[in-house]
Amino acid sequence: MATTYTSGSLKIPGLGNGTNWQEMIDKLEQIEMRRMIQLGRWKNDWNMRLDGFNQLSMALAEYSSVLKSINTEDKFMAKIVTSSNSSLASIHATGTADNTTHNLKVDQLANNSYASIVFNVGSKNESLYSGTAVGTMTFTLGGQSRSLDVPPGTTLEGLKNIINQRFGSPAGDALGMKATIIDYGGKPMLQLYSTQTGAGTDIVITGDSFLDPVKEDPLGANGGWLYQAGQNAKVRVNGYPADDWIELKSNTLNSIPGLTINLQGVGETTLTISLDVEHIKSSIHKFVEATNAVRTVMNKLTRVDANKFTVSTDYAESQFETQKGGVLTGNYGAQLVSSKMKTLIMSKPVGFSYMEKDSQGHLVGGDVFSSLAQLGIKTDDQPGSATYGLLVYEDNIRAVLNGEGTLFTLDDAINMDPEGIAALFAAKNKATVDSSSFGLASMVDGQSKAGEYKVSYEVNADGSLDEDTIFINGKKAKYYPETNQIMLVRGDGPNNPADGILLDIYDNTPTTPGQPHTGTIRIKQGMLNDLINMVDIEFLDPDRGDASSNKGIIPVLQTQYRNIINNINDKIAREDERLNVWRRRMDMRYAILDATLKRYADLQTQVENQVKSLSINSGGS
Repeated sequence: MATTYTSGSLKIPGLGNGTNWQEMIDKLEQIEMRRMIQLGRWKNDWNMRLDGFNQLSMALAEYSSVLKSINTEDKFMAKIVTSSNSSLASIHATGTADNTTHNLKVDQLANNSYASIVFNVGSKNESLYSGTAVGTMTFTLGGQSRSLDVPPGTTLEGLKNIINQRFGSPAGDALGMKATIIDYGGKPMLQLYSTQTGAGTDIVITGDSFLDPVKEDPLGANGGWLYQAGQNAKVRVNGYPADDWIELKSNTLNSIPGLTINLQGVGETTLTISLDVEHIKSSIHKFVEATNAVRTVMNKLTRVDANKFTVSTDYAESQFETQKGGVLTGNYGAQLVSSKMKTLIMSKPVGFSYMEKDSQGHLVGGDVFSSLAQLGIKTDDQPGSATYGLLVYEDNIRAVLNGEGTLFTLDDAINMDPEGIAALFAAKNKATVDSSSFGLASMVDGQSKAGEYKVSYEVNADGSLDEDTIFINGKKAKYYPETNQIMLVRGDGPNNPADGILLDIYDNTPTTPGQPHTGTIRIKQGMLNDLINMVDIEFLDPDRGDASSNKGIIPVLQTQYRNIINNINDKIAREDERLNVWRRRMDMRYAILDATLKRYADLQTQVENQVKSLSINSGGS
């Protein structure tokens, strides 16, 4: 600070006279806080990225849930069943039921067997057994006999409970019999019944003479018990058998493919099965809407919006407030998720093949529909459109299989090949073979993969297969002569996607060496199941356990972002401690300065007083 001399006086203005040192420290602290402010902005940036992936994770989980509601052909495609006699049966049809009619005639329904007895007692809580020794009842059901001990003083309610605990509970003897008490003209009736319907379930009770005979009200000829035998249902399907009946142990008929018929009455009906077009359209719409819901979240997080309001970096709490992009714009993880989903949705599903036509335009092979584009479903790629980036429907679809220039609607496509459309979306390990020489017997779940596999084998003169010539997907397969089957067995080498596929051999015609029986088997995996696997495993699984990563893409990024935020929190804590130390140091320095200046101000006052005193004394002399 400058020192001035005026008329012989020494003046140090502002020293020790109430200067606001606190305001000066606060201003200096604002400069020191620049690092802390930057750390806070970085933390906000990473929190916003983390929140973005949390939103995306929730959207994908909901997406997977919706897809699982339509991820089988039975769920995706439905059939409508009408009956000329609706009281005869209730019918459930799966999507695999043929569009046809069936005649059903029911002669009798299956029922349970019963054994009933009425007692002359005032209530179910009155004792039926007044003796002193333990009584014994013997039950026979379906050829199996069991004895039951009945304690003295047992009531009707107690007898019922003893029977149910012993024979009607899975934890008990599980004889397949239960007891109940019903009212019979004001008297309690004990009724035993088999838990299974059909013939051979008859109940017989012996050894019950210990029961108080005075209290029995006989219904039948055998000690008061009245019996009703179980019986089978008798049905005739499409006139077969002409002079007899198909007998069923229950009232459920499953012999017609795709139909479950629960018999409810006796008589005759005609069942008509037809395609439920609206159900398939609803399934397709559900898929499109769910996909667009995820894409809408993704677009919100990643799009660049020229109209977005931004603020200056001096006032922004995050860098995203200064930019036109979203919190995940340019983010590699978000781009990877979006790219993988779009590629899978718009590609040909595994195991499907493009249709093949002859010179006349007739379909000779492949799948009628093998992509969404063939159904008129595409991604809107027009920037500025309200549906930009979303799946949309074309009003008309150009049908190559019907000839160039022919247009048809989604309804036309569904009516043309409903099973093919359902398979495109929801097939799961569905096999098709282009040869009559073999067929799929089974495959190992989790080991055998969907795909297209070439098969070839040669047959010896005796009809057995030449084991050195059996190949599935380019790998030598094992031959099982006792069942006439071949299988690709996982070996020591690299895994083959066809491992575990077991084929039945149909053609054992001897071949000429070098001219094998050949064919191709395609194991189809619909788009929905691949999407579900991608979302659940590649994107969301927190513990994949494979060689490439121990987590899905999003959990990995969420973990990394949380670690970054934790590291920033550590830096903020250290910076906060530094600022506290700096503040204490500044407070101490300026306190010392203030005290020093106060002392100099006091000295200045003393000097001025002495000078004044000298001047007065000098003038007086």
